[in-house]
Amino acid sequence: MESREGHRLVVSTREAGTVVVTEPRDPVSNAVVSVAIRPEKVKLSRRGPVSDATSTHSINRLEGVVTDVSYLGGLTTYKVKLDSGAVVRSSMANTTRVDIDAYSMSQRVVVWFTPDDCVVLEQ
Repeated sequence: MESREGHRLVVSTREAGTVVVTEPRDPVSNAVVSVAIRPEKVKLSRRGPVSDATSTHSINRLEGVVTDVSYLGGLTTYKVKLDSGAVVRSSMANTTRVDIDAYSMSQRVVVWFTPDDCVVLEQ
């Protein structure tokens, strides 16, 4: 953990660089933490989300390439290899029979999530 900014923690990671996460209800007392995020909370975009400079909610953005696409009935799971070499998984609901906006193998994408999507675990 690098610093606190209100109810947010700035965390430096080996795999994803610096991310901003929401501090748990019980304040973190240890400087070494892990950050977890469920695949359904990880969003993908071709250009990244539009950020609002006046918003107090940071959007964490990572870039990478889609390395695997798995169709699982109502869900599609994407594996994205980040520029750092780490792999992130994203799961999205299949809302139409043919999704022309679906992501494909080798496609460059922006992986993004909000601080509230993260769970902080003390070591």
